[in-house]
Amino acid sequence: MNSFDFDLTTMSAGILVARLVVGLLMSAHGSQKLFGWFGGHGLAGTGGRPRFVFAHILKPHEPYVFKQDCEVQSRQREDDYPGLYIGQLQCVNRLLLATVRRIQAESSVPPVILLQGDHGSKALHAFAYHRPEEVPPQAARERFGAFGAYYLPGDGAEAFGDTVTVVNVLGNVLRHYFGAHLPRSGDEQYISPAKFPYNFRKVDARWLTGNGPARAKAVAGR
Repeated sequence: MNSFDFDLTTMSAGILVARLVVGLLMSAHGSQKLFGWFGGHGLAGTGGRPRFVFAHILKPHEPYVFKQDCEVQSRQREDDYPGLYIGQLQCVNRLLLATVRRIQAESSVPPVILLQGDHGSKALHAFAYHRPEEVPPQAARERFGAFGAYYLPGDGAEAFGDTVTVVNVLGNVLRHYFGAHLPRSGDEQYISPAKFPYNFRKVDARWLTGNGPARAKAVAGR
């Protein structure tokens, strides 16, 4: 039984690695072609038809491949994480801004553009705590601070108001511009430590902002 479990786990891990490698290669290749990065054809090569485009850009996560000027880094030990991170971030920012400007310039119909991070940084080490109730509100707030920048033609900003969580960003666009009948997801937030990823705690907004005595509430755990 143990041998079977090991083989199955090994096979699953191998399939996962293969999917990640293929997925990353395809994503990078598609982004290069569509966005005109590093010699790609850009939007002019899509035939001018409407496009719904999703690109998951893993940078500025490690490994740190690009310098500030977007030249490829020489192979080296990554001891200077802050410097390597900032340099790669500046490269990615430059490419993204150029991409947004090009999309706007080459689109006959004003486009909807969403730049969305999946989480904030880990500068305050929210994942380093053993129990989710030990995480202080400032660390949780920093981790929940996902970057978001949206270009919403017309009155699109009205669909967002002054606050939005990541789970409702795309839904807001589909409901507002295309009349999609999609229920709005609950604006709920959960946190869990890295060593116990299934030990979720629901975060109360009053506790998160420091405007009330409420604490995070446990909802599940192992």
